[in-house]
Amino acid sequence: MSSITHVFMQVLDLQRSKAFYESLGLKIVMDEPKYVRLACENGFYIGMEQRDATEIGGSGIELNIQVDDIDKLYEALSSKDVAFEQKPTDMPWGARHAFLKDPNGYRVGLYS
Repeated sequence: MSSITHVFMQVLDLQRSKAFYESLGLKIVMDEPKYVRLACENGFYIGMEQRDATEIGGSGIELNIQVDDIDKLYEALSSKDVAFEQKPTDMPWGARHAFLKDPNGYRVGLYS
């Protein structure tokens, strides 16, 4: 048996990326000069390390984060000028999703 415990991302600006994911409700569990680890409530982690622009990317990758209230988070982030690709929308599979890009261009789905 195996399990996926975390994702590791290369980012352009570690502090900006840390602040972005923290604003989505993730908690900082390790904060070093060149590495940050954030935790979700279910025990899944995102590790980040600052790298050069040539090492950033992942157009085929999408992170999905479950939140308590997508509409409330959407309003809070929109009021801070966070740009969304899609506002909260009821999906055919029963979840309510909103989509945006993180500061590095990674696609993030938020849902409840």
